[in-house]
Amino acid sequence: GEMPPQEAETTWSDQELYNYFFSSGFIKPKKKGTKPKPTPQQMEQYYTVLNLRPGAKAAAIKKSFRQLALRFHPDKNRDSPEATLKFQEITEAYEVICRTLESREVMSK
Repeated sequence: GEMPPQEAETTWSDQELYNYFFSSGFIKPKKKGTKPKPTPQQMEQYYTVLNLRPGAKAAAIKKSFRQLALRFHPDKNRDSPEATLKFQEITEAYEVICRTLESREVMSK
């Protein structure tokens, strides 16, 4: 790759510099992280964290997540490290369940 012109350092915006280096191959696009597929036992645990039965509909999953996230949000429970941990657990469960549901939708098309 070729270096940008001298004036680039002082006149180009950060985005212009990024675009230049990205297009010239200096910066490689980020690879999507491939996380291992959760086991059925893990999925059951994730549903339990959200107070749901396995196989719940997307609307019920979203509703349960929002209710629990509001209850255990760190901003509402500043003095409770347990609430922060619970919030992180709820968020992880929601993300994994959503990712699994999305991949099932893609595969069924």
